[in-house]
Amino acid sequence: MDDTNSTIALEKSSSKQPSKWDPDSMHVSFLRRANDSNTSQCLSVREVHQRITSGMYRTKILEIREGRESARAKSGEELKSAEERIRSMKEELPAVMWSGTFKKRGDANLDTYSGLVCADLDHLEGKRSNRLFGQFRNHPYAVLGFRSPSGAGLKVVFRVAGDGGHHADNCSPVEKHLRETYRLEAEVDPSYMTAHK
Repeated sequence: MDDTNSTIALEKSSSKQPSKWDPDSMHVSFLRRANDSNTSQCLSVREVHQRITSGMYRTKILEIREGRESARAKSGEELKSAEERIRSMKEELPAVMWSGTFKKRGDANLDTYSGLVCADLDHLEGKRSNRLFGQFRNHPYAVLGFRSPSGAGLKVVFRVAGDGGHHADNCSPVEKHLRETYRLEAEVDPSYMTAHK
């Protein structure tokens, strides 16, 4: 997660954004642990980017990736146990509620809408993952992107039009674009259409 070659830089993408795009003044909710229900901090998008690229989560992410790699050789109860351990390690990582600032989890608790959507793209590895990541680096509305903690997917943050009251409608063009332009079908995790994800 600290590898700068594995992120889409804010400076590179921000020049293509509508004039309102400012990663220093746009804020999102940050949770200390992925399964926390209460937000712990309100951070600027730039601060989140700095945390992702700083290396502060490197040890945990390497453990997750190594655990995932070793789980491939297991089956039955051993596999279930390994998958549960990986899930537990992922829950220890922080989470970002990209769509804005929230009092706590839940779309009804949205304070300020950011106009951002984080598409969670699963089951992407190797050459396909690298090719897509390169394409998203040049996407005019992709403002931030990084490899998932497991290393088997991408998280790409897009700017969208609209307001927080219509978040799912704001996500629909992103989902359609991912499916039609990049041929991503099963890889698109639909949970990102919930504002508090």
